[in-house]
Amino acid sequence: MDKEVVKKQNHKVTLFALFLSLVSIGALVFGFLLVSSNKVILLQSVSNIYNKIDIFQKNDMNLLNKVAASKNNGINSNIVLKRDNTDILKIDFNYLENSDDNQTRLDLVINLLEDELVNSNIVLKDNKFYFFIKNITENYYYTDLSYQSIFKTLSSSDYSKILEYIKDAIDETIKNDDIKKDKVTVKYNDKDKKVNRLTYKIRNKELNNMIKYFTKLIKNDKSLYKNIASLLEISTDSFDKEMDNLSSLFSDDLEKEIFEYDVYYYGFNKIFRYELKHADSGLMFSYQENKDNYVINLGTEENNIVNMVVKSNKDAYDYELSVTNIFDGNKYTISGTYQKDNLVINYDDNKVDITTSSEEKEGNFINRSKILLREDDDNSVEIDINNTNYFDKKVEFNANNSKSIDEIESEELELLINNIKESKLYELLIPFTESLEMSNLGEMEFLGELK
Repeated sequence: MDKEVVKKQNHKVTLFALFLSLVSIGALVFGFLLVSSNKVILLQSVSNIYNKIDIFQKNDMNLLNKVAASKNNGINSNIVLKRDNTDILKIDFNYLENSDDNQTRLDLVINLLEDELVNSNIVLKDNKFYFFIKNITENYYYTDLSYQSIFKTLSSSDYSKILEYIKDAIDETIKNDDIKKDKVTVKYNDKDKKVNRLTYKIRNKELNNMIKYFTKLIKNDKSLYKNIASLLEISTDSFDKEMDNLSSLFSDDLEKEIFEYDVYYYGFNKIFRYELKHADSGLMFSYQENKDNYVINLGTEENNIVNMVVKSNKDAYDYELSVTNIFDGNKYTISGTYQKDNLVINYDDNKVDITTSSEEKEGNFINRSKILLREDDDNSVEIDINNTNYFDKKVEFNANNSKSIDEIESEELELLINNIKESKLYELLIPFTESLEMSNLGEMEFLGELK
């Protein structure tokens, strides 16, 4: 091949390679500028917070979904308080709810030492509230009461959608031109460090637009919209009006600043600190991730109310939490360790050890907790809590021989009052009732003197 031709081809290859290099560099610069825009960094901070919230929500996802889907929800709970290995207080309650026929039942037994304080049954059926108390009522009494569910909830996917829509609404509302950037020096890993700070002022205008876009997303998701209306026990038309009214909460004085959100970062968008400040009160929440710990603060520039430092220690976390009384300046500090299924709290000479465990067995969810308070080597208080969520039972109740409270005669009412006064629970509460009566009497005398 002619040398001149080869030379021209090499020249073309060189020019093409140079062109590709320039394009690549340009793409990298453009990409860097794109991912380094103020809005992108600010939204990344929001995503970081969102991911932390989502992790906590997923912990009990299976139980949440089972409760949301089931028409028969029940929980059996057994609580025992011990003092130096002696049973002091026992509470047993069983609550069952059948949402398909609007029925509930609660069985409650409370024992103090050897005495039974309460043994009662409560049933809600056909919009009537029935109750029976052992040794006090001779039969069931009832009064009118509408059915209310305590188990009704959204599924984990619905909650995830709501969080996602909030994030989308924030994304839609934030404008790059509204974000201010400056250089500041802060303490990072116990050293002064010059970093970038992004400041975004949240006015009524932004909150108004954010809520409008969020409600639009919710309304467009027909399934979620219907589920929320059902949870709130209102019609979709009523829910529609409530959603439209939300934005009106921030419709006055659109330029008024409500919050200021600051994000601190260095290098290639390494975000390490988040701050949210209330404009009027100056109350600020901050969260900072250092190399060896993370720090949470709540307070104002003048007063630090809450300070928490958490340090990773292999599979556990060591923490110290300080709370300052804003009225007298006294500071209270607790410390300890947290790891999976175990939390230790140290306060003065006291130590609280909390252990938990959970399992899914034969379709039921079992949760166990033990709280041990050690006052010293010889004295301790222990609380054992065992909860079982079950989904296969129906309310059993016969309303025969029950009686409306409106039909109680004076003699019968007197008997009920006497039974209450003779009960162990009343005997236990007498000191408190007498103290309350004396307090009211003193208040009446004081008011009389004022007159």
